[in-house]
Amino acid sequence: EDRVEQLFHEKSITGRGAWNRLFDETMTDLRFDIDGEELTLEPALNRLQDADGEVRRRASEALATTFRKNLRTFTLITNTLAKDK
Repeated sequence: EDRVEQLFHEKSITGRGAWNRLFDETMTDLRFDIDGEELTLEPALNRLQDADGEVRRRASEALATTFRKNLRTFTLITNTLAKDK
């Protein structure tokens, strides 16, 4: 009985870890096209704090577009992790 519990525990850790890794790798691979530049997440988010409202608008549109394209993946990861708790 203890061994079975240990196996279930190990499976939950590796299963959750795999989904977390998929999320992290997906976020790292995202690119946001802002004014012809392909930016990673951090520089794209930084544009949301620009003094120029037009720069902020274009950044928010690029972020929304890229996240929308990956919505199914993020939904699957989130739902799986939520059910695994």
